[in-house]
Amino acid sequence: MFDFSEEKNYRTYKAGETIFTVGERGYDMYAVIEGEIEIRLGSNYISTARENEVFGEMALIDQKDRTATAYAVKDSTVAVICEDRFRELVKDPDFAVDMMRVVSSRLRTEMRIKRELSHEASLRAVGISVAS
Repeated sequence: MFDFSEEKNYRTYKAGETIFTVGERGYDMYAVIEGEIEIRLGSNYISTARENEVFGEMALIDQKDRTATAYAVKDSTVAVICEDRFRELVKDPDFAVDMMRVVSSRLRTEMRIKRELSHEASLRAVGISVAS
């Protein structure tokens, strides 16, 4: 992934702090400089972002509300990437390809989760108990 260590805008979060919440309007994406960020939808684990990995990009790209909640698992420092900075970065073909891979991975994860939830709902509909 891209090296974000030279970014100018940083925020720090203590372990357990919320970075953003599902449903919030998203104007920025984030890149982990140090620490670990967990992405969840309710009690469902989605992913973990580690050093030089991004999160929150979907709301920035499609200008919609956040689809999940992000928490600092450890004390963390993140680079904050606003839309103007994102537009500068995406001119670099390597960054653009990296971002397409990230978004593709997010879509695959979302599709997998939906399949699993749909399968569980189908089992419950026919009276088969499913462990939560």
